[in-house]
Amino acid sequence: MRNVYLLWMALSLFLLFVVVRSISPVLAFFSIVGGTLLLLVFLSLVCSSGTKRAVTSRVIVRVTPPPEPVRSRLSIPTTAQMAHAKLNDFEFELFAAAVIIGGEHLGHTFARHCGKTGDKGTDVVLKDRFSRRVCVQAKRYRLGNAVKSSQVREFSSSIRRYRAHSGYIVTTSTLTRDGIDHVADENLRAPRGQGNEVHVIDHQRLNDLLRSHPAEIERAWQHVLAQHTESTS
Repeated sequence: MRNVYLLWMALSLFLLFVVVRSISPVLAFFSIVGGTLLLLVFLSLVCSSGTKRAVTSRVIVRVTPPPEPVRSRLSIPTTAQMAHAKLNDFEFELFAAAVIIGGEHLGHTFARHCGKTGDKGTDVVLKDRFSRRVCVQAKRYRLGNAVKSSQVREFSSSIRRYRAHSGYIVTTSTLTRDGIDHVADENLRAPRGQGNEVHVIDHQRLNDLLRSHPAEIERAWQHVLAQHTESTS
């Protein structure tokens, strides 16, 4: 478009020069000078306008905000360390039930929460696929504060007291060496096929389950929360 304007102005100046020259050479000289000045002013305005548009375009590109990062769709903790940091003791007890239900894939369902002072070593009771009781003891400990053998012994007694088929210790930490040995001894003494086994989900196993079954644990977590709310309302 700019080239068309320039061509049109040049042609107009030429025709003006031809017409004026036939009338007076002096007028022709002044008409050429005036036309040239007018052409220079026009070119200056066109260049200035183009520069402003370019600068404005660069500013707009520079201030365009970057896209927001994709956020995680999960509301559950994604590691044992995060579970220890973000959840309180009560929340972790229900979360431990969700980890077993969603992570172990053994057909467990939530029955009730019973974690409180004097809970006899059991925080949550589940049902397995044969409707047998499964006790859960949740230990929200920082890594380095291990579950002791005396606590394992108390939980083993709780499994028998609840007449449960088996039990789970879920912790964000580990078990002491004596605690691990006591679990092994309890499982050796358990009647074959009749339950009373003690299963352990420590921080390493908890991390593995959260990494491999996050969606299933998330669904179980929401289901456990809904069932607990319904049972206490």
